[in-house]
Amino acid sequence: MKNYAISSFYLTAIVLILLFIIGHFNPIKVGAYTLKDVDILQDIRADEENNDIDSLPRPKVEPIYSARCQPGMFCIEDYSPNKNALTRFLNALDSTNQKHIRIAFYGDSFIEGDIVTEDLREGLQDIYGGKGVGFVPTSTVLAGYRKSVLIYSDELSSHWLVDSIVTRRETGIAGSYYYPLEGASSIYIGSAFRRHIDTFSTVRILYQNKHQSSIISYAINRKEKGSVELPKAPSIGIAEIKGGISRIWLGYPANSSLKLYGTLLDGDTGVCIDNFAMRGNSGFSMLDVPQETLQASDSLLNYRLIVLQYGLNAVHGNNKDFEAYKKRMLKVIQHMKESFPNADILLLSVSDRSTLKSGKYVTMPGIPYMVNAQRELAAEAEIAFWDVYTAMGGENSMGEFVKSRPPKAAKDYTHLSFEGGRDIGNKLLEALLYEKKKHDERKNFY
Repeated sequence: MKNYAISSFYLTAIVLILLFIIGHFNPIKVGAYTLKDVDILQDIRADEENNDIDSLPRPKVEPIYSARCQPGMFCIEDYSPNKNALTRFLNALDSTNQKHIRIAFYGDSFIEGDIVTEDLREGLQDIYGGKGVGFVPTSTVLAGYRKSVLIYSDELSSHWLVDSIVTRRETGIAGSYYYPLEGASSIYIGSAFRRHIDTFSTVRILYQNKHQSSIISYAINRKEKGSVELPKAPSIGIAEIKGGISRIWLGYPANSSLKLYGTLLDGDTGVCIDNFAMRGNSGFSMLDVPQETLQASDSLLNYRLIVLQYGLNAVHGNNKDFEAYKKRMLKVIQHMKESFPNADILLLSVSDRSTLKSGKYVTMPGIPYMVNAQRELAAEAEIAFWDVYTAMGGENSMGEFVKSRPPKAAKDYTHLSFEGGRDIGNKLLEALLYEKKKHDERKNFY
């Protein structure tokens, strides 16, 4: 009988060597995805790697400016000179019965699948009205994961800022663009997963048509059929379809002139929250979206609040020096201020994230340093700041989220589940409503 022991030994050795080599190239990106770090010696070297940083006291994570806050609440910190960082947004909430009040929520894989944003949206729409999930991509590989809207698409060429093949100056407000091929289509179906999103009354298509107009076909609720013209639009155009809609099919022409940016599913008035998640985005990619593109989109949509949630993709290993990160993100914030001149900006800190050390999952050493760097960034930029890390529970809270029943986080010890998203989304909602209450009290006093 042939002895396979030697062959098995060589095969195992080859696999181990390959994994060891791959570990030197962390983080690894495949298209729009960032793969989990590979480190086959992590448990062995954990004590060695963390020895220096663990010998130092962990930095305190606390506000530079202590906001007036109720016990048990995690309040927004206002680093604007006159403590009016959210005034324009808070004033706008008084007009939700007359028009849309739009929020752009930019982030990475932490908010993918509408996590956090779906609960913040539900809470604000409970109070201020509104329908639908707002912005949805023309096509997405995450369609099966998102529960707040069902998305199906065919024959669309998709391009994202984090892709290897992308023309950055061509990207739209969400950092992506799509070209329809022969037979291209999208289907959007409302969901009962959260309140107010099972139907929508307005469907608007964001596009660019440099050389000629195009005709898009549609079918509402499998019954009403029609078409809508997308006129020539060298910059950003918007086409609208109205009705009592729970499901819509859109058929696109294979037109080399037509570029699609996404679709908005809204009510006629009320709060709209657009989830602009992009996996693997550190935040720096937003500098590649042309300012004129963002300004043109804002002129059509009129955003009142820009939320920035980044940082997870910028914390690696034991790094605790984020000065370079702060400098680049300061440019991102300035870029957003100039692109959305009528909107306030709210920066969210990084969440907790765990690493395996001596057989236990503990907070990555760099996380509290990143939180402090982001708080300092907000102070330098003179904008509002909300501490997600502390709202989660601070050090080692990610482990508690994973262990909770039902689980509030995935077993990668990085991403929230829908249950964890509801926890954080509701805490952010509470903080915003508290700011609104204080704002109204000041107005009434004066």
